[in-house]
Amino acid sequence: LMYERIRIAKLVNHGEVIVNMFAGVGTYSIVIARHTKPSIIYSIDANPDAYNYMLQNIEINKVTNTVIPILGDAKEVIMKKLVNIADRVLMPLPKLAKTYLPYAVLALKNDGGYLHVYDVYHRSKGETINDLFNKAMKDYIKILNSKVKNFEFKLTRVVRKIGVRLYQIVMDIHIIK
Repeated sequence: LMYERIRIAKLVNHGEVIVNMFAGVGTYSIVIARHTKPSIIYSIDANPDAYNYMLQNIEINKVTNTVIPILGDAKEVIMKKLVNIADRVLMPLPKLAKTYLPYAVLALKNDGGYLHVYDVYHRSKGETINDLFNKAMKDYIKILNSKVKNFEFKLTRVVRKIGVRLYQIVMDIHIIK
């Protein structure tokens, strides 16, 4: 997934505030902090073991001034202290993407920003990759239509194939609240 981490880092503008909702051991956050100049990255994870490794990784990579580790459930953390603060939100945990999408939107600044949503989709026999993308976008359009004023899918791509006709995809979505 290194290509994907670098791809996201190259999209980050100087001074951005980023929320990484499912940071794990901090790989996305650290790559972004090392390759760009965001203002701050809130790096959230609910798994205490992953959080402890994240703390070590932040220290080893000398990004303690940029990456703020937070142990907790991303939706609760956002609701308590990260509403309307982010220029960009990362959602790299496919199994929680749809459920946590409203919280990602809440974390974006009042004028909006970018979501990077990762999900897993199955391509049926006879379906093309574009059919798969259309299915994914349709699912997210349903959720976003009731949450924001406007949005645009800037990019939808396959991150990797993870099984028989099973794909991890990413959608870069620009949101206007």
